[in-house]
Amino acid sequence: MIDVRHVVIAVLTALALGGCLKDSSTTTLKLDGSGTFTQTSTIEMEKAKAYIAQLKAQARGLGLPPEDTSANPFAAVDATQREAALKLHKGIRVVRADRREDAKKKTRTYELQVAFDSLQQMYAAGVVEDVSVKLERVPEGKAWEGKAWKLTVRHVFDGNDREPLVGKSAENLRKMRAAMLERYKRLWGSLEITSTLQLPTKILATNGQPRRTAEGGHIVTWRIGFTDLADASRLIQHVTFADAEGLKLKPFVLSANDIANAIEEAELAAQEAKKKKKAVPPK
Repeated sequence: MIDVRHVVIAVLTALALGGCLKDSSTTTLKLDGSGTFTQTSTIEMEKAKAYIAQLKAQARGLGLPPEDTSANPFAAVDATQREAALKLHKGIRVVRADRREDAKKKTRTYELQVAFDSLQQMYAAGVVEDVSVKLERVPEGKAWEGKAWKLTVRHVFDGNDREPLVGKSAENLRKMRAAMLERYKRLWGSLEITSTLQLPTKILATNGQPRRTAEGGHIVTWRIGFTDLADASRLIQHVTFADAEGLKLKPFVLSANDIANAIEEAELAAQEAKKKKKAVPPK
């Protein structure tokens, strides 16, 4: 039986994307397994404030405690906080992390660029939040020549790693989430999350939109819209790509809980380091 209260919290968490209306990220993977991740997140400030008021009213109506609502819709994409925490992870280098305001458009935009030594280190550091990730070898098959790799990223907005429900349970959950999302359509109906992955080898299969660049690069893009949040199957992104000589990858599995714990530990460590630095008297 589906817990209505849990569904409500799940949907509210899904909407608590830092008050983010547009989020675009690009991950570029090199043959040696290293690469870069670039993210741009834009918030419409007036809508974010209205969202917080609506979220608190919704929580009060459900009898939820204050901690079940977000007092800061911007915390999830705060460039300064993320930069301090990411610097504590091995194999991660923050290239750029900044914020800019547009008074005319009433928007706030966060930008983050990170260099990583391996995909596993990037995901383990929480560079991409609220996901579970699996990179696995695909044995030689009839569909393509040679061996291949498959990367699967599942967005987990309800804070846990349960596999998506199937059958009647899945349909009931979808309807309940859709009904909840309808209440926030006016504020977040144009929400769009775009994820792009550039690979050093040929794309063999994907549920995204693959394309080739003029320079011969292999790129795949996924888009999640507001209504997709109600359908768990729309939140799973996968791509299978060819193995190649010199391609240095290692299989790994990371749960959303693993990533969330790593983020929290790094943020707490960064906060503690900041406190210690302030406590040291100037010479």
